[in-house]
Amino acid sequence: SMDNKDILSSRGGSRYLHVRRVCKSGTRGLAAAPRKLRLSAAAVVVGWLVYCAMVAALTAHSCMAFYNDQMAGGVYLGPIRYSSAATRWGQEHCKLGSLCHVYLTVAENVSSSVYVNAHTHAGPSSTQRVRVVYWRGENTAVGRLNTDDNSNLTAWAEPFVVTPLQGITDRTVHSAFLHSLAPAETYSFAVQLLQDDSLLDISKTFKFRTGPGQAQPFTVSVGGDAGNTGAARDINVQTAAQNPLFAIQAGDLAYDNAIPSCYACWDSWLSSWAETMVTTDGHMIPVLTTIGNHDVGSNDGQGAYFTSTSPASPSSSSSSLLPSALLTHLAPSFAPSRVPLYLYFFPHHSVPGQPTAVPPPAMRSFYHSHVVGTSSVFLCLDSGHVTQRGGRQAMWLDRTLQQFESAPLRVAAYHVPMYPFPKGEVSDKEMKARDTWVPLFDAHHLSAGFENHVHAFKRTHPLRNNVKHPNGTVYLGDGYWGISPHSDLGTGPDEGTLHTNPSSIVSVSGLRYHTWRLDVNADNSTAMLSAIGLDGLPFDSTHLPLNP
Repeated sequence: SMDNKDILSSRGGSRYLHVRRVCKSGTRGLAAAPRKLRLSAAAVVVGWLVYCAMVAALTAHSCMAFYNDQMAGGVYLGPIRYSSAATRWGQEHCKLGSLCHVYLTVAENVSSSVYVNAHTHAGPSSTQRVRVVYWRGENTAVGRLNTDDNSNLTAWAEPFVVTPLQGITDRTVHSAFLHSLAPAETYSFAVQLLQDDSLLDISKTFKFRTGPGQAQPFTVSVGGDAGNTGAARDINVQTAAQNPLFAIQAGDLAYDNAIPSCYACWDSWLSSWAETMVTTDGHMIPVLTTIGNHDVGSNDGQGAYFTSTSPASPSSSSSSLLPSALLTHLAPSFAPSRVPLYLYFFPHHSVPGQPTAVPPPAMRSFYHSHVVGTSSVFLCLDSGHVTQRGGRQAMWLDRTLQQFESAPLRVAAYHVPMYPFPKGEVSDKEMKARDTWVPLFDAHHLSAGFENHVHAFKRTHPLRNNVKHPNGTVYLGDGYWGISPHSDLGTGPDEGTLHTNPSSIVSVSGLRYHTWRLDVNADNSTAMLSAIGLDGLPFDSTHLPLNP
């Protein structure tokens, strides 16, 4: 409360000057305080906005995928690999103006046809085209493509823009159907990418084998639940060393869970397949797939897609190559944004009434059949993920088995097992599955059922009506191509040990990485099944009963 005069009289002139400076400084500080507060608040807001922008940029198009420790990009967090558009920056598999992921998928007649597939970094406005040039024989000289040799054949691929990836990346899958091929022959091919009449890119020259037309020996490899792991890659190498005609991947391939932003899971899976699934003499191994829960983002058999699909109209048309039963199944129909990436990547059957056309992904079926010569039929089924086990699928299954009643070898591959690795009482879901499919399998004397999903190894005794029978169906599994076992199966010192169960319907079981090797002999009278492990050696085997 003292004024300047009081201060001056009591403390002297020098003190006055000091106090005056202090007062002036304090006055300026009080006047400036609101401005500083405003600046601080603005800095907080700007900082928060910058933080949110950085988080949004780093997490845009995020993916969290199990069993993908080999996937490029992202951060591996125990069982999960996290990636986003930012972490995948600069690591795209498909580049502008180039081909990527050239691979083969099994067609309906393995002895006379195959699908050649290639991906490009192209969107809906692209005018790029893909052409497959192929010829009979093993001449792998690329220069052959530039000659006028009239033995060269060409097939234009159908382009399918991957609609679910729009806004994330550009991708088109090009699929060409090669048909009217000679059985038991080697064919060579190369893939060309063209823009108008200009050649943008050309693949190296590949080769593949067609299946036998008559009674000749052949080998097929079967398994499921692979993922992108080191073990999966090792199993690929050992499986390819068995020189199979083709390989069946029965569900849960890349573990993308039908999340579009997890497309890099498929990029890694397809790259690994192309690099490792080549026979010892250099032939590409076509893949035949069935659907699994992690391919469509559903729990096991819950039918998450039942309400988002509608069946197409049945067709009575038949192919000139195959019995009509293979073409009259009822395919689901998806809205474009709901089509799982799995359907874009793996064409396996033709369009009813148009045997040389490649069906659009939204109209592809989750159950289909494939023949090798006149002796063997392979059924790929949907164990309740998109299509119910019963109803239309069961009707188609019954009709198809009747169509091939005389085939010595008839096997089915599907994802969720009816006779799983022993881990307790049979569930209601398993009993319901048995009630639907087992009567059909028994009535038509199915040779074998390849089951998966459990991440274990098992082989049943021959079964009929859910009990042991000398002429019954053998069920094999249980999906251990490359991923770790479920926690409820246990790990530790017992892992890898095989247990025999003479009194149970499951003959042998254990926890061991494997694929099944199926060898059909020359006269198609017998078949041998062998489980191939990480060392490439068989650790279990049995003879498979065939129909007389």
